[in-house]
Amino acid sequence: MPFQIVASIFMIITLYIYNGYETNDPDKATLDKARKLKDVAISFFYISRFFFGFAAGMCCVVSTSYLNEISPRALRGTVGSCHQLAIVIGILLGQIIGLPWILGRHNTWNWGMAWVGLLPLIGSVLIWTLPESPRWLVQEQRQNEAAQSLRKLRQSNDIEAELIEIQNEETALTRKDLGILKVLSSSEFRWPLITSLVLNAIQQLSGIDAIFFYSADMFSLAGLRDEKVLWGILATGIINLIATLIALKLIELLGRRPLIIWPLAIIIVIMIGLTIFIVLNAKNPEEKKEALAIVSIVFILIFIVLFAIGLGPIPYVYSNEVFPVEARAAGLSLAMFINWFCKFLIATFFLPLQSAIEGYVFLLFCLFVALAFTLLFFKMPETKNKRLQEIQTFWK
Repeated sequence: MPFQIVASIFMIITLYIYNGYETNDPDKATLDKARKLKDVAISFFYISRFFFGFAAGMCCVVSTSYLNEISPRALRGTVGSCHQLAIVIGILLGQIIGLPWILGRHNTWNWGMAWVGLLPLIGSVLIWTLPESPRWLVQEQRQNEAAQSLRKLRQSNDIEAELIEIQNEETALTRKDLGILKVLSSSEFRWPLITSLVLNAIQQLSGIDAIFFYSADMFSLAGLRDEKVLWGILATGIINLIATLIALKLIELLGRRPLIIWPLAIIIVIMIGLTIFIVLNAKNPEEKKEALAIVSIVFILIFIVLFAIGLGPIPYVYSNEVFPVEARAAGLSLAMFINWFCKFLIATFFLPLQSAIEGYVFLLFCLFVALAFTLLFFKMPETKNKRLQEIQTFWK
């Protein structure tokens, strides 16, 4: 939270300076001042972006762990998926604010970023109303506070059985937190770590960020033009939100494994089909492009639905469920590092790859998905409503 507050301050300063830079005065001195202000604004923008990125990475680890620790076992998947739901809502809000008729113009984009700075400031106040994790309090031998926190979370005084269960689980585990090197070198954590890393990697290497980062380019590649591209971008956000809401129910109804394995299998087919239709679109005359574009867009939207019900929420939930408490911080840190590193790779190399091989770029995503499907099919256990000891027996 401190990093988000610092980032917010830099963002607000950036907006203030940028507004000073905007001018219609042709006076040379004024223009020179405006250029200097622009350079300063850009510097502050990059600094704020650094702090926001740092804070986002930390929040991905801490918030998912917190949600896992405060949720009842029967709702662990649903509550844990709320992290992804918040991300999806943020994506949709960003898409709406970025529309040209709202704040997505050259002279209003800076105000569109103001909400990015305001939300952490609001969150820094609201966070003090949250109860502490009962599991963490038990680890710290603060039993009375753990009971109070559990009563607040469950809105009930009947918490003795659950508190005893938490105490028994914590007693059975070692007390000392393990570092990253220990988790990497221990055979006990080999498969929990490998499956978590693969899930977090394929969440990005499936191509989902390519769709949301460069959706305008992708819809243009699929054949859409002008204002239709904007509506296509908005449709991706709306469908992503609806499918994520459905996933909140499915994750406890069907479990984690089916929502990963079968959507991955279908995504392989979708990627192959999408490649075929985009390549055909590029080679066919104009009169045939519209029909091919529609099919391509349908494939993209189906892919988003499949992603939202599986690869969207489950990597965060699963990564919290397969590590014991003493290895969870290190395991989650490694998983989030891989997640964000793969996000960086997509953001950096997608456009050059698209320029080089055009529609065939989806075959690369297809290869990544196929490799992940093969490994997870054989090595990913079901974690729904299971204790850690039950999950670990899968790999023994």
